[in-house]
Amino acid sequence: MSTKNKKRLIAVVLVLLTLALLIRFLTKNKDKEVQTAGNELATGLQGIGTVLANTVTDVTNAVTGGAGGAGSPSQTVGCNSSCCQEYAEEINQFNPSANVGTCGDKVYQFQGWLNQWANDKGINTIAVDGAYGNMTKNLHESFISYNLMQGGDSNYTVYDYVQGGTFQLNTDWQLI
Repeated sequence: MSTKNKKRLIAVVLVLLTLALLIRFLTKNKDKEVQTAGNELATGLQGIGTVLANTVTDVTNAVTGGAGGAGSPSQTVGCNSSCCQEYAEEINQFNPSANVGTCGDKVYQFQGWLNQWANDKGINTIAVDGAYGNMTKNLHESFISYNLMQGGDSNYTVYDYVQGGTFQLNTDWQLI
């Protein structure tokens, strides 16, 4: 992302934060007219905020290769690699070894989610290329081990982490 675009993104975020603070102030006021006006303003801005958030997500994904949005891969991404030719209908989140050699958009999304966890924990990330090779397997195993060492549930998956993490997914498994 260019410096100019980063500055624009920061400016948009600052404007939205300022508006959010203004709305919060207005809705806390005891005067019913001001409270009603603040609520109407909040309702109107909610739609604008959603559009802006989705646009920022799409631009970020296009630049970083994240899951969903404008940067979405083709269904068979990664299937040309030397290690992986078997298209994955889904990822086995409990047995990383079962995924080795698979490829496709589900692997691509999963790798992005693993990297989100790795970034949050300060761990080295992997290439998001749609091919589930040994590097992806190792990071997946690290996720499982870390969760269990922290006293976590053995049924806790990367998808669960993403749902409770810093971003949410819609029913199409795309960032919202």
